[in-house]
Amino acid sequence: LSPDGEYLISGSEDKTIKIWHLHRGELMQTLEDHTAPVYALDIGADGFLASGSEDKTINLWRPL
Repeated sequence: LSPDGEYLISGSEDKTIKIWHLHRGELMQTLEDHTAPVYALDIGADGFLASGSEDKTINLWRPL
């Protein structure tokens, strides 16, 4: 969950990260850069998102 509780962020076997607006139930954004499944996510109070993948990379994102 985002720090403000507005968004749910999910990582997937399909190598994507999806950002969902909780109250509207709508997909807001899909992030694609990993070449293997995404297994780890963390979002900081500043809005930066870190993702870890089976491809042995960590990406930093500034979504939305």
